Amino acid sequence: TAAGRHTTLSLLTRARLHIQKLEDQEHRALHQIEQLQREQRHLQRQLEKLGMERVRIDSIGSSLCSERSESDQEEMDVDVESTDDLPAELDWSSSSPSDSDERGSLQSLGSDEG
Repeated sequence: TAAGRHTTLSLLTRARLHIQKLEDQEHRALHQIEQLQREQRHLQRQLEKLGMERVRIDSIGSSLCSERSESDQEEMDVDVESTDDLPAELDWSSSSPSDSDERGSLQSLGSDEG
């Protein structure tokens, strides 16, 4: 019958369109998987590179720390701000006018550095 043939043809057409749609979705999904895999490989290489840099930086940092601790043992703490322990002839609070002129020029030299 013509109606049955029309219904069958309509079902086959719809099935073919559905299959085409599924194949297109699969193609896009495979393309996206490939793209994500490339991105994953790229990020993995970056992570490895950063890991190697971190090891290098940690190594440099530990070398600097060990050098710093060795130099700390050799250095003495010097308080350059305090004048309490200086002999009287170096105590600027009881200085003569000529000493204060010299001290003023020293202070102006120090202020030029900052």
